[in-house]
Amino acid sequence: MYPVNWQLLLEQHAQDATIVLIDGTIVHANALAIGLLNAKNLNEITGLRWNAFLQFDHPNQLRTQLQSGNNLIPTAIAEFCQLITRDKQTIEIEARLHSFQLQRQTAHVLRIRHLQTQPIAKTFQILSTQSGVPQNSLNHEALHHEKEILEMIALDNPLNQILQDVCDRMERLLDNGSVCAIMLLDQPSRCLQLAAAPSLDPEVLAQIENLKIKPGTWTCGVAVERQQICVTEDILSDAHWSNAVPSAAD
Repeated sequence: MYPVNWQLLLEQHAQDATIVLIDGTIVHANALAIGLLNAKNLNEITGLRWNAFLQFDHPNQLRTQLQSGNNLIPTAIAEFCQLITRDKQTIEIEARLHSFQLQRQTAHVLRIRHLQTQPIAKTFQILSTQSGVPQNSLNHEALHHEKEILEMIALDNPLNQILQDVCDRMERLLDNGSVCAIMLLDQPSRCLQLAAAPSLDPEVLAQIENLKIKPGTWTCGVAVERQQICVTEDILSDAHWSNAVPSAAD
């Protein structure tokens, strides 16, 4: 019906219950959203209108946008409201909504966080930079980039093009000399494959290609091995980088 890779789109926000709406009705949802609604499967909620599972205590931007139907949202909207499950339970949630153009229609992506189990993110703050740009301008630009990347995913653009674009946008948004690289795990070989790194030095690129997942293999290898965020403030003194050749730490 729609030329969209919904699964790839929803995987970008796997930490949230995520629902895709067209004409105010559900066309797709990830497993977290299906579970949060206490539904048996996707078929049970497909075609369900937003007002059958969302409840608002007062007028707000998110409800107004959902009522308007096909209008594109210039920036993401977030509100606190209630989710009504299939068995009529009421859950306090934070709902975040963005949109993108799909053929001649507007698709809305609704991301839901259960306030009892997930942190509140309504302010959508990003790390401050040294550029002197006002924080609200940076927030607006970050949300604009996110919306455009979601459109690329939904329209099934090539993955390498999407990842290169993500790196380029992040470097421009930070504007502090930072460089970005994205690596993908190859399960059979247990190696990290370089997927995108538009600004990294060629010598470093050669070293991080096919990086083996094992203890002491740079910060990225350790993060994948432990399956948690791993931050290195100084690669010259960090044990995770002890096996790196000198040029990688220069």
